[in-house]
Amino acid sequence: MDTNVILDWLLDREDTFAEEATTLFLAAEEHRLTIYISAGSVYTVTYVLHRAGKRGQKQREALQAFLHLVQVAGADKGTFLSASQLMTISDLEDGFQYQTALGNSAIQYFVTGNTKDFRLADQSQLPVITPAEMVNLL
Repeated sequence: MDTNVILDWLLDREDTFAEEATTLFLAAEEHRLTIYISAGSVYTVTYVLHRAGKRGQKQREALQAFLHLVQVAGADKGTFLSASQLMTISDLEDGFQYQTALGNSAIQYFVTGNTKDFRLADQSQLPVITPAEMVNLL
Protein backbone atom coordinates (compact mmCIF):
# COMPACT_ATOMS: atom_id res chain seq x y z
CA MET A 1 0.00 0.00 0.00
CA ASP A 2 1.30 3.39 -0.97
CA THR A 3 1.93 5.92 1.77
CA ASN A 4 -0.67 8.33 0.37
CA VAL A 5 -3.46 5.84 1.18
CA ILE A 6 -2.16 5.43 4.73
CA LEU A 7 -2.14 9.21 5.15
CA ASP A 8 -5.68 9.48 3.76
CA TRP A 9 -6.74 7.08 6.52
CA LEU A 10 -4.65 8.52 9.36
CA LEU A 11 -5.52 12.14 8.64
CA ASP A 12 -9.06 11.49 7.34
CA ARG A 13 -8.24 13.78 4.44
CA GLU A 14 -11.11 15.24 2.44
CA ASP A 15 -11.48 14.56 -1.31
CA THR A 16 -9.30 11.46 -1.07
CA PHE A 17 -9.73 7.75 -0.52
CA ALA A 18 -10.08 8.11 3.27
CA GLU A 19 -13.35 6.16 3.43
CA GLU A 20 -12.01 3.34 1.27
CA ALA A 21 -8.74 3.28 3.24
CA THR A 22 -10.75 2.96 6.45
CA THR A 23 -12.58 -0.02 4.93
CA LEU A 24 -9.24 -1.62 3.99
CA PHE A 25 -7.73 -1.15 7.45
CA LEU A 26 -10.90 -2.54 9.03
CA ALA A 27 -10.57 -5.59 6.74
CA ALA A 28 -6.95 -5.94 7.93
CA GLU A 29 -8.05 -5.73 11.55
CA GLU A 30 -10.62 -8.47 10.84
CA HIS A 31 -7.90 -10.59 9.14
CA ARG A 32 -9.70 -10.46 5.78
CA LEU A 33 -6.84 -8.57 4.13
CA THR A 34 -3.08 -8.40 4.59
CA ILE A 35 -1.75 -4.90 4.03
CA TYR A 36 1.92 -4.57 3.12
CA ILE A 37 3.72 -1.27 3.49
CA SER A 38 7.33 -0.22 2.98
CA ALA A 39 9.73 0.72 5.75
CA GLY A 40 9.65 4.24 4.33
CA SER A 41 5.95 4.41 5.16
CA VAL A 42 6.74 3.66 8.80
CA TYR A 43 9.02 6.70 8.93
CA THR A 44 6.32 8.86 7.38
CA VAL A 45 3.62 7.62 9.76
CA THR A 46 5.92 8.28 12.73
CA TYR A 47 6.50 11.84 11.49
CA VAL A 48 2.79 12.45 10.88
CA LEU A 49 1.88 11.19 14.35
CA HIS A 50 4.45 13.60 15.82
CA ARG A 51 3.06 16.50 13.78
CA ALA A 52 -0.46 15.57 14.95
CA GLY A 53 0.66 16.05 18.56
CA LYS A 54 1.27 12.44 19.49
CA ARG A 55 4.64 12.38 21.16
CA GLY A 56 6.48 10.11 23.55
CA GLN A 57 4.45 7.18 24.82
CA LYS A 58 1.29 8.20 22.92
CA GLN A 59 3.24 8.22 19.66
CA ARG A 60 4.76 4.82 20.41
CA GLU A 61 1.38 3.31 21.29
CA ALA A 62 -0.26 4.70 18.14
CA LEU A 63 2.59 3.41 16.00
CA GLN A 64 2.41 -0.02 17.64
CA ALA A 65 -1.36 -0.18 17.02
CA PHE A 66 -0.78 0.74 13.37
CA LEU A 67 2.00 -1.82 12.96
CA HIS A 68 -0.28 -4.58 14.28
CA LEU A 69 -2.51 -3.92 11.24
CA VAL A 70 0.21 -4.21 8.58
CA GLN A 71 3.18 -6.18 7.36
CA VAL A 72 6.38 -4.32 6.46
CA ALA A 73 7.88 -5.37 3.13
CA GLY A 74 11.67 -5.45 3.04
CA ALA A 75 13.92 -3.57 0.66
CA ASP A 76 17.64 -3.48 0.07
CA LYS A 77 20.12 -1.44 -1.92
CA GLY A 78 19.13 -3.27 -5.12
CA THR A 79 15.51 -2.24 -4.64
CA PHE A 80 16.46 1.42 -4.54
CA LEU A 81 18.92 1.14 -7.41
CA SER A 82 16.29 -0.53 -9.59
CA ALA A 83 13.72 2.09 -8.69
CA SER A 84 16.13 4.93 -9.44
CA GLN A 85 16.58 3.53 -12.96
CA LEU A 86 12.85 3.19 -13.67
CA MET A 87 11.92 5.83 -16.18
CA THR A 88 8.29 4.69 -16.45
CA ILE A 89 7.35 5.89 -12.95
CA SER A 90 7.60 9.66 -12.80
CA ASP A 91 7.90 10.09 -9.03
CA LEU A 92 11.02 8.51 -7.51
CA GLU A 93 9.41 7.85 -4.13
CA ASP A 94 6.56 6.05 -5.94
CA GLY A 95 9.21 4.00 -7.72
CA PHE A 96 10.74 3.00 -4.37
CA GLN A 97 7.32 1.94 -3.08
CA TYR A 98 6.50 -0.04 -6.23
CA GLN A 99 9.89 -1.79 -6.40
CA THR A 100 9.57 -2.73 -2.74
CA ALA A 101 6.17 -4.27 -3.45
CA LEU A 102 7.51 -6.08 -6.52
CA GLY A 103 10.15 -7.68 -4.34
CA ASN A 104 7.54 -9.45 -2.20
CA SER A 105 5.77 -12.33 -3.97
CA ALA A 106 2.88 -12.27 -1.48
CA ILE A 107 1.76 -8.84 -2.70
CA GLN A 108 -0.91 -9.14 -5.39
CA TYR A 109 -1.81 -5.47 -5.94
CA PHE A 110 -0.17 -2.11 -5.42
CA VAL A 111 -2.84 0.14 -3.89
CA THR A 112 -2.40 3.87 -4.41
CA GLY A 113 -4.52 6.97 -4.67
CA ASN A 114 -2.18 8.22 -7.36
CA THR A 115 -2.47 5.78 -10.26
CA LYS A 116 -1.48 8.40 -12.85
CA ASP A 117 2.18 8.18 -11.79
CA PHE A 118 2.13 4.48 -12.71
CA ARG A 119 0.31 4.60 -16.05
CA LEU A 120 3.52 3.94 -18.03
CA ALA A 121 4.81 1.24 -15.68
CA ASP A 122 4.76 -2.42 -16.69
CA GLN A 123 1.97 -3.71 -14.44
CA SER A 124 2.01 -7.28 -15.71
CA GLN A 125 3.61 -8.55 -12.48
CA LEU A 126 1.91 -6.18 -10.07
CA PRO A 127 -1.28 -4.34 -11.05
CA VAL A 128 -1.70 -0.80 -9.71
CA ILE A 129 -5.19 -0.12 -8.38
CA THR A 130 -7.03 2.49 -6.35
CA PRO A 131 -8.31 1.90 -2.82
CA ALA A 132 -11.86 1.86 -4.23
CA GLU A 133 -10.89 -0.94 -6.61
CA MET A 134 -9.29 -2.86 -3.74
CA VAL A 135 -12.46 -2.51 -1.65
CA ASN A 136 -14.41 -4.04 -4.56
CA LEU A 137 -12.06 -7.03 -4.50
CA LEU A 138 -12.72 -7.79 -0.82
